[in-house]
Amino acid sequence: MAETILLIKNGYWRSASMDRMEARLCAAFQREGALLVPLHNSQLPLTAGLAPFAPPRADAVLFWDKDLPLARAFEERGVPVFNPSSAIALCDDKALTHLKLNGLVPMPATLVCPGTFPGVGYPDKSFLDRAEALFGYPMVLKEACGSLGTGVYLCRKREEAEALLDRLAGQRLILQAFVSSSRGRDKRLYMIDGACAGAVLRTNPEDFRANLALGGAAEPYAPSPEEVLLCQKAVRALGLLFAGVDLLDGEGPLLCEVNSNAHFTGLEKATGVDIAGGIARAVLRRLRAPGGGVP
Repeated sequence: MAETILLIKNGYWRSASMDRMEARLCAAFQREGALLVPLHNSQLPLTAGLAPFAPPRADAVLFWDKDLPLARAFEERGVPVFNPSSAIALCDDKALTHLKLNGLVPMPATLVCPGTFPGVGYPDKSFLDRAEALFGYPMVLKEACGSLGTGVYLCRKREEAEALLDRLAGQRLILQAFVSSSRGRDKRLYMIDGACAGAVLRTNPEDFRANLALGGAAEPYAPSPEEVLLCQKAVRALGLLFAGVDLLDGEGPLLCEVNSNAHFTGLEKATGVDIAGGIARAVLRRLRAPGGGVP
């Protein structure tokens, strides 16, 4: 009997890119003999002290959201989730990503800002002194839970860094060395089941961020064995079946970030690679293997 897979999306955020990915994924699973059923997280509210969570019957979940309590609710009921909630949690927070991969792969030097609260802010910014001594200016400040290039800022002087810290206080933040050799340029490798399925070089002459959502352009890219190995180590350590891995060029490749549910239609258009099909085949291989289940 054909497998039924739930595609969980966020019910409060819509984009043309997500709509295209949904269509591509539904068609890909259908070609592989399975049914992909899109659902919004808003259609599956969780409760406590009431009837237990009873989701629609499914053989697995393709979780294209960051609603961790919902992902864990499926897992607690024995439903395989791709990618699993533990991997989504590590990727959704850039501070956790860098701490998890510290010593495993080369990355820009990173300082995790101390936690604070919106109403308290940062009356003591001595950690910024430490970052200045380590990185100098310009330096990069990132919201640890930003997506699509948003929440990434280039601070050219202390006043800019202080203003951002004051405005963003209460969020998880990181400070990083600015890799000037990769200004407006990065590489996205789409990893599926431990292999590089496709890659693009992204460039943006108008912005230090190369994201396509911010006006960057993509062209096919043939990654080096060193770049592929770096990405393989990262996705293995994070527990990912599929992911978009972004690399910068320093003295060799540097890991910028890892996306547990990276958009792929831009990469497909630039390369002609069937990422949706690769994801469908990888998920179904896991389910159809003896003892199939989570990555």
